[in-house]
Amino acid sequence: MFQVGITLNPAVIAAGASLSGPCALGALTLVGISMPATWQTAALTFQVSPDGGTTWQELYDGAGNEITVQAAAGQFVIPLADPSYLWRGINMVQVRSGTAGSPVTQTAGATINLVTRSEML
Repeated sequence: MFQVGITLNPAVIAAGASLSGPCALGALTLVGISMPATWQTAALTFQVSPDGGTTWQELYDGAGNEITVQAAAGQFVIPLADPSYLWRGINMVQVRSGTAGSPVTQTAGATINLVTRSEML
């Protein structure tokens, strides 16, 4: 079944790594995260690029807290109650297994699907 306005954007973390390659969000808003069944338990954090991948920055909220999403194998996670607020203006994202200070290596590699939708104005 086709879902109108919903797009899956794979964020691939290679075996032996903790950070995915870049995923272009463009004008889309992240609304969910579909975790693979083979996920080695770790929280998710993010690096973002507002300029298309030239500059990468850790993602923090206005209070200075690293944005952390708790996720486990096989789960579908909604990253925030109002995801459009946080993810608006983020052109590209990389997903990290673990935190910036304590990354967790995925031994088998993992494909995390970032579920996006068109922004409704």
